[in-house]
Amino acid sequence: MNYNKKPRIVAYLLSLTFLVTTSLCQPSKNDYFIIAAELGLFLYTQYGMHTNAPDNLSEKKPNSFDDKMRDILKWDGNEKIAANYSDIFLYGFFVGSIPISPLLSKNNYMDLLLTNLEVLSINGLVTNMVKHKVKRQRPYSFYDTFPDNEDSYRSFFSGHTSTAFAIGTSTALSLTRNTELNERLIWGSFITSAILTGYLRIAADKHYTTDVIAGGIIGTLVGSFVKKRNVDRFKQNHHISFKNNELFIRVRL
Repeated sequence: MNYNKKPRIVAYLLSLTFLVTTSLCQPSKNDYFIIAAELGLFLYTQYGMHTNAPDNLSEKKPNSFDDKMRDILKWDGNEKIAANYSDIFLYGFFVGSIPISPLLSKNNYMDLLLTNLEVLSINGLVTNMVKHKVKRQRPYSFYDTFPDNEDSYRSFFSGHTSTAFAIGTSTALSLTRNTELNERLIWGSFITSAILTGYLRIAADKHYTTDVIAGGIIGTLVGSFVKKRNVDRFKQNHHISFKNNELFIRVRL
């Protein structure tokens, strides 16, 4: 991700969504503080941490596999277009689905919305901490496709890809259990879109293939873990249902 170009309004919208959600469904105090802390740490690592070039930069060259895949998949001369397409997939489809996809659920909108927020936060926190620790140089920086910036040493692993797979996995698991939509259609839509997001990051010269593969694996694991952990966790604190087009919330005190 190019953090310099991402509007800070994303952080404000995520925070607002969290506050509105928790005010409506009234989670337990532990849930509130845990998710608030996760979201806060994620936003800090997203916008407040800067990664400098490693001391042994000259020794960190791409492996032959990544080098060959870059030659095959990169959009020569159209890297910025590929980057824009990857942003559309990530923010328009995956991040945009956080408040929208739970609307398809039969009776637990707030449960799914809170889970989506937590998936985004935990995955973002893990991704950013690894990026900051590894400090892998992005291909556009190594090959001088574009000028260096503070985002140049955050290549491993792909944040776009990990986020796409994390939200996609969590949402697909939720929708297959809580809607009557076709299971193959749900999984096919999210997996295809997540793979395309990863591919576009390589085409944009933002990531190597191994960055994208690792991001897909980590994102899938995070999405599965958080979703399964929250199945019973929120159920103990609140229940939400729709009846006669009105929203009813029953809170277990």
